[in-house]
Amino acid sequence: PGWTMALQGLEEKLPGDILRIIHINGIPFSTIRCKDAFEAVSRDIRENNAALVAGFSTQLFVRDIIKDILQRFNLFRTTYGKIRSGKRIH
Repeated sequence: PGWTMALQGLEEKLPGDILRIIHINGIPFSTIRCKDAFEAVSRDIRENNAALVAGFSTQLFVRDIIKDILQRFNLFRTTYGKIRSGKRIH
């Protein structure tokens, strides 16, 4: 709980031809040529505890814990859960 992908650190470390930011309908998306980024990402995971590719947020942590509690009492379902249960509806 609380962890998310955070590619801002990679944006500074990788050249523009490996990691690009594109906008689709005003929403920024990061595209990465994985083969070329593999060495930098694996080094970051080994030596830097993945600080360039992941980040922890207290707000996300609280949200994730609350969602887990609500799911246990059937007060919340993830989109995945809704899709899974949808096949039983006729």
